[in-house]
Amino acid sequence: MPGEGRRVLRVRDEVGVTRGVRMGEIRRLSIDDYDDMVRVWKEAGLPFKPNWRDSRENIRKQMEANPDLFLGYYENGELVGVVIGTHDTR
Repeated sequence: MPGEGRRVLRVRDEVGVTRGVRMGEIRRLSIDDYDDMVRVWKEAGLPFKPNWRDSRENIRKQMEANPDLFLGYYENGELVGVVIGTHDTR
């Protein structure tokens, strides 16, 4: 059965054929996910500043202040995407 109990997104490809694509899971991240977040950033070639803005302690403080701004996308239980929202308090 398509999706096997998971959501299936219907998408149309470039030639107009509709296919089912299994959806992963989006959920709020916690500091326990920090090592996996860093792995995703490094695999994506993103800049990582462990002694400054991206330190575990700095990320923990940001998560405590704004827990809904840290989201992870999981496929088969593995973190494969990270979204961090931010604002400048204006």
